[in-house]
Amino acid sequence: MDYTFSLSEFSRLVDSLKETNKVNTSPIDKKTGIYYLILNLHSNLKLVLELAENNCKTQPLVTLGRMIIDNYSILYLLTSFSTKEEQQLRYYLYLLDSISMRSQSVQEFMEGMKNNVLENLVIDSNSLI
Repeated sequence: MDYTFSLSEFSRLVDSLKETNKVNTSPIDKKTGIYYLILNLHSNLKLVLELAENNCKTQPLVTLGRMIIDNYSILYLLTSFSTKEEQQLRYYLYLLDSISMRSQSVQEFMEGMKNNVLENLVIDSNSLI
């Protein structure tokens, strides 16, 4: 895979969308949200390139590559083959899904922290006794 070509294409895309971010910084705005998605893909592609240049093991490259392809597919779906209204609806549904997934992840993390902290306290108190 030619990472440098992909990276240069994403760099050109990021540069062309920088003006969009200056006009409206709200992630609810579809153009701004797409800009942030592309920035994320761009930084991840830089990471893949760095890992590939340093002869990283295959699994991290495959994992990051799959994540980049998944995110690019989402980006493509949000911006192609439909009317502007359908694209806007898809973008809002994408935002709602990401918000609900984040809140669920945070809740699960907090529950895990509570359980882990209590478990550690019990272990520590038993070891003191």
